[in-house]
Amino acid sequence: MNRPRRASGHKGRGRTATWVSCVLALVLAAGGAGALWFAQDSLVTGQGQTLPVSAESQAPSEEEASQDQEESSREEDSSSAPSSSQSEESSREEIRTKALAAVTEADLDWLSQSARDSLVDQMVDLPEDQWNSLIAAQEEQKPVPPTREEAQAAIQGAGIDWLDSSGAEALITQLLAQDKSQWESTLAAQVSDHEAALLRQQAEEAVDEGDLAWMTDDQREELISQLLAQPTQNWAGIIGGQETARLEAAQQRMDDASLSWLTQEDWDDFAQYLAGESSDDWDALIQEKEAERDDYVYNLAEAMLDDYDDLDWLTGQDREDFLQELVEMRRGLWQDAMEEKALEEPVEEEEEDDGDYDSSGEWGELTVTAGTYDAYELVCRIVAAEMGRWTNQEALKAQALAAYSYVKYENSQGRTPSVALGSPTSAIKKAVSAVEGEMITYNNRVAFTTYFSISSGRTNNASDVWGGHYDYLVSVDSAIDKKADGYEREYTFDEDEMRDMLEDALDIELEGDPEDWIDIRGHNDGDYVTSVRIDGQKTVSGRYLRESVLGIRSSAFDVEYDDGEFLITTYGYGHGVGMSQWGAYLYATQKGWDYEEIIEHYYPGTRVR
Repeated sequence: MNRPRRASGHKGRGRTATWVSCVLALVLAAGGAGALWFAQDSLVTGQGQTLPVSAESQAPSEEEASQDQEESSREEDSSSAPSSSQSEESSREEIRTKALAAVTEADLDWLSQSARDSLVDQMVDLPEDQWNSLIAAQEEQKPVPPTREEAQAAIQGAGIDWLDSSGAEALITQLLAQDKSQWESTLAAQVSDHEAALLRQQAEEAVDEGDLAWMTDDQREELISQLLAQPTQNWAGIIGGQETARLEAAQQRMDDASLSWLTQEDWDDFAQYLAGESSDDWDALIQEKEAERDDYVYNLAEAMLDDYDDLDWLTGQDREDFLQELVEMRRGLWQDAMEEKALEEPVEEEEEDDGDYDSSGEWGELTVTAGTYDAYELVCRIVAAEMGRWTNQEALKAQALAAYSYVKYENSQGRTPSVALGSPTSAIKKAVSAVEGEMITYNNRVAFTTYFSISSGRTNNASDVWGGHYDYLVSVDSAIDKKADGYEREYTFDEDEMRDMLEDALDIELEGDPEDWIDIRGHNDGDYVTSVRIDGQKTVSGRYLRESVLGIRSSAFDVEYDDGEFLITTYGYGHGVGMSQWGAYLYATQKGWDYEEIIEHYYPGTRVR
C-alpha cells in the first residue's frame, strides 16, 4: 500500500510527533498497563479500543526525526541566545568608555575636543596594552606656554609702539592666553584698528579745518563716514562741496528774502556769515539784517553823494531831501538821479549882466501841475531845471521856445503837464527875454515840442514811443550826441535780480535759459528797441522794458548775459522824441548854429514865429 504524502516542512513533522505523544499519554492514562499495539491504520489501547491514525500521524522515519530535532534546537536557540553583532557592539562601547576614562585621567587638557575624540577613536581600535604609549606620545606633543618676552618681541616686531603701559600690558596678557598661531591675526587686528583710528582722526581734523561748524553732530558724523570711505586725495573736494552747497543754500535764502539792497561785497560777506551759522537761525538773522535796511541804504547814499563832486553845492534840507529820494529808489538808478540833480546847480555868471529881464506879458499865463504862473517866469524856471549849468544863449533860447510851446500845446488840449522847475540865472532870463512872444508852430498852430537829454545818435519817432503820429516828431540825425557826457551807460543785474524784476512786472514765471529771457526782436531807424520777447512768453516794447521794468536811461540798449549776470548798455538818455538838449548845446557851441536852426533841425517842418 502506498504511503500517504507528508506535508512539506519540518514544522509539520514536529506537530505530528507532539500529537502522537499526547495520544499515547492519554491511552496509558485510560488503560493502564493494557496491551498497546498499532495497526497500520489505527492505534489500539490496552482496553481493546482502536483509534484511527491518519497518514500524517504515523511515526516518522529516522531521517525525519533527526531533522525535527535540529529544527527544534534552532528555534530554541533563536528565541533564547543574543546575536553576535549585538555582542560586538556592546563590547566596543565598553572599550570606548574605558578609553575615554583613560584620556580624561591623562594630562591632555590642552587638546581640543575634536583632537580628544580622535585620540579615543584610535585607542578603541588598538589593544589596551598600547594605550599608554599612545597617550604618552600625545603628552610629549604638549605645546610649551609662550613667555612674556616672546609676547613683547612679537609686539615690537609688529611695529606696535603707540600703546601706553596699560595698553601694552593688556595686549601681552591677551597674547599669553592664546596659542602662538593666533598671535599674527591678533597683532594685525591691533595694527588695523590703530590705522583706522589715525585715519578717523585725520578726517576729523580735515572737517574741523573746513569751516563746517554749522554742522550738527549727526551731519558731522555722516561727513566723516563719507570721507573714510574715500581716498584721502578726494577729501578736499568732498569738504569743499559741503561748503559750496551750504553757501548756495544761504544765498538762496537771502534771495528769497530780497536782500538785493546790499552791495555785492556786503551781500557776499553776509552769505558767508549765514553759511557758518546754524540754518535754524537763518530766518532770525535775515530779519535782523532787514531791520538795518533804511540806515544801511541811507549811509550808502550819503557816501555816494559825498563822493559826487557835481553835487557839492547841495546842502542843508535840500541835501537831506535828496538823500531820502535816493533811499526810496533802486540803487542802480542813483547815478542817473545824481546827474539829473546836478543840472539844478545854480551857475555863477561868467559875465556881468545888469539887464532887466522882467516879463513883457506877451506869453500870458501857463498852467502846470505845480500851479498857474506867468509864462515868462515859468519858462525861466523850466529852462533852469533843464539846462541850468549852461550859458550858451542859442541853446538856452531853443530850450525856452521848446518849453513854452510844449506847455502851451498841452494847455490847449486841456492837459496840465508836470515839469521840473529850477532857479534861473541871469543868462537864462536873458535868453528867455530874447524869445518871449515867439513860439514854435506847425501849420500855423502851436507844436507839441517835446525834448529830452541825449539821443542814441538819431532821435526817435513819436509813433514808436506814444503811438500818435506827428509830422515833425520823426527820427532825425543827431550823431553829435555821441560826444555828450553820459552818452553810454552800463548796468549790471545778477540773475536773481533780473528774475524778480521781470516776473513782478509781467506777472509770469520764468522757465527758460536766462540767456533767452530778454530777446530783442526789433529796432527802429534810431536804433531804439521797439519789441522784446520775454522768455518766449510775452512781448513788450523797448520803452516799457526801459521805464517799467529795468529803470534804465534809454530804450536804445544792448543786452548780454554771461555767467549769471546781465550787462545792459544804454545809448543816450531819455525818450528820444523831439529836441536833444545835448545836441542843441553841441550844435550851438561846436557848429555855431542859432536857435532857429536848432529848432528847425529837431522839429522838421515847423517855424518859429
